[in-house]
Amino acid sequence: MLPILVLILCLSLTNCTHTELVSVPRTIEVTGSSEMAVQPDQIKLEIVIDTKTGVNKESKFLKILNKNGVTDDKIAFESANNYNWHWYYSNYYNRSEQKYTITLDSTVNSLQLMEDLKLSWVRSINVTDRTNSEIQEYRKQVKVQAVKSAKEKAGYMLLALDEEIGRVISVEEINADVNKNDPYYYWNQNNQNNVLSNSMLSSYQSNQGTVQGVAMQTLRHEVKIVFEIK
Repeated sequence: MLPILVLILCLSLTNCTHTELVSVPRTIEVTGSSEMAVQPDQIKLEIVIDTKTGVNKESKFLKILNKNGVTDDKIAFESANNYNWHWYYSNYYNRSEQKYTITLDSTVNSLQLMEDLKLSWVRSINVTDRTNSEIQEYRKQVKVQAVKSAKEKAGYMLLALDEEIGRVISVEEINADVNKNDPYYYWNQNNQNNVLSNSMLSSYQSNQGTVQGVAMQTLRHEVKIVFEIK
């Protein structure tokens, strides 16, 4: 009987010792985010003009483009369509349209061009594409800043608890770039972001190097990082 009691006692002590050695890891999980508004240095416009008979609209349209610095190599004719409707009482109405793709860069005064194209026979103007030659570098800056923001947040949260941030346990990307500016007729410089970020970066773009009056997109990056607590 005594040997059995001794064995039970030894097993109990072993279990107690094992429980004491297993400690819960002390960590803190935080998110960090960053944003940057980027303007394009080149955009493409899809312009549809009404070319019904009566006035040579095509010639007037091309003269307006050339006057504003859009050279012929930046103008591409896309298509021409004829639409016919038969109304009640045999009234007949005809409408003809031509579609062009125009490439603009910083050499063109885009705002003045839009003013000159406010004509009754210009049916629609849409931004179909926008690019920036430095977009990859801007994306990298936003991602780096998001990580820095997460580390800064973890630091001041632990400081309030008289604790210190330790090594990184894990890093997770939550989302990538978000384009919050949908293309539509005319320009929009007053886009408001619905999501707040820890950091707002500037792309330090020169007005002389970008197409003015239209925002390309808002680059936003968010990360989730788990840090060890020392």
